[in-house]
Amino acid sequence: SLRRFSYAFRTRYNVYYHAKKEFTQSLKELSQTTYPPDSVLQLFDGCIRKCEKAIRLYSIRQKPPKKRGWQQDARQRKRQEQTEYNPFLVHCWLLMGKAYYYNRDYELAIPVFSYIRHHFKEKPDPCTEALFWESACYMHLGEGYRAAYLLEGMDPSGLSRTHKKHYLVLQSTSRSPEVISYHPDPLLQAKDSVKELYESLAPASSFFFPSVEDSLYHILYTSYLRKEKERVWEIGDMFQTDHFFSVWRPAVLYLEALTYAAGKDTANCREKLHQLATLFPVSSLADIATRFLENLEQNNELTGDFAPLGLSYTHLLPVKTYPFVSSIEETDYRLILFMPDQTFPDQEIIFKVYSFNFTFLVRKQLDVEIRYWGEQRGVVISGFTDSREISTYLTLVRQFPLFPEVDPEPEYLPVSGHNYQLLRTEQHLNDYRAFYLSKETGPFTGRHK
Repeated sequence: SLRRFSYAFRTRYNVYYHAKKEFTQSLKELSQTTYPPDSVLQLFDGCIRKCEKAIRLYSIRQKPPKKRGWQQDARQRKRQEQTEYNPFLVHCWLLMGKAYYYNRDYELAIPVFSYIRHHFKEKPDPCTEALFWESACYMHLGEGYRAAYLLEGMDPSGLSRTHKKHYLVLQSTSRSPEVISYHPDPLLQAKDSVKELYESLAPASSFFFPSVEDSLYHILYTSYLRKEKERVWEIGDMFQTDHFFSVWRPAVLYLEALTYAAGKDTANCREKLHQLATLFPVSSLADIATRFLENLEQNNELTGDFAPLGLSYTHLLPVKTYPFVSSIEETDYRLILFMPDQTFPDQEIIFKVYSFNFTFLVRKQLDVEIRYWGEQRGVVISGFTDSREISTYLTLVRQFPLFPEVDPEPEYLPVSGHNYQLLRTEQHLNDYRAFYLSKETGPFTGRHK
């Protein structure tokens, strides 16, 4: 109805917008300040008040009129069972719960997440997310058994890939003493995009806050020690699909190979070792994989024990390798502009870039868009067909600065189409920046300012 649309629009673009902005600012402050581990904070109180305001002003509890025969219509029955008819309000509830969580007020966060699970059943994704956060609250309160009980009621086969990762990590954290000792804070940072499930940049406490890749690898390693081969292969498939160039990938491949070796599966063992030696030749495990393969070629069977003596978690720490290439044969290049002042208005940046392009590039059409990698905002200028065009553009920028009033000057980062496709997270962007600065050929030499 018009009322639902109007209320949802006002909720999203008025109160929720400002609450989310304050939430992000509070997270930034939390990441830069150390607080006593057991203290309840007030950093997110402003966000909580705004969420409460949205719920108070824009909640729609009035049920729609019942049409004839509604009891025989499953869709209408489900509609009548709802308790809230503002379709966007669940996001305010969820944000408020997160604010309580980061304030370390877990006893107030739990009823918020529980309310979402019981009153927004028609929205499965927010309910799943609320269950994860509620489980994490119980773990902070030392009640892991309650978290385990919540998670046991879930069917992981119906979860999305992202939710399934968090389910695996939280389930292991609630039950495994080894994982608890490694992850004092059970919540995760999924950094795949700014809109990801856990968009926060800071821990809820001063403890170590693992990434999804770190957490998944630790579960895989623990599963290997327990000889849970199906779990090892399941998480190995996740790395294959979603974290192909993860710094943990060599260790994942090696543990998968050892698991296959234990089961006398020569073909799959050989395949994993070959991937390790080929894709990650500079890894500390590549030599071991090569020797393992040589033994297989000579004997055509699995003999001996190729796991290093005293194999431990620290022996399998990652070695940083970059999947980027320096090829100059592509026809698709981009230039990413990073402003030193992150509060500089988006529209003003886009206007200045378009004005510059219109003035100096009479026959060249370039597209401009804003993209975020975590908190890093980049202005992506696309449409360059070769590296020489980027060099020419940067020469013009040095002669006629886009933002002469800005100090320090913006950073300009050239990137090929292939490499750009790999910049999925903030960490990938930082890795590419390090890779780019290490190159000595073509226009990709140091930063252009």
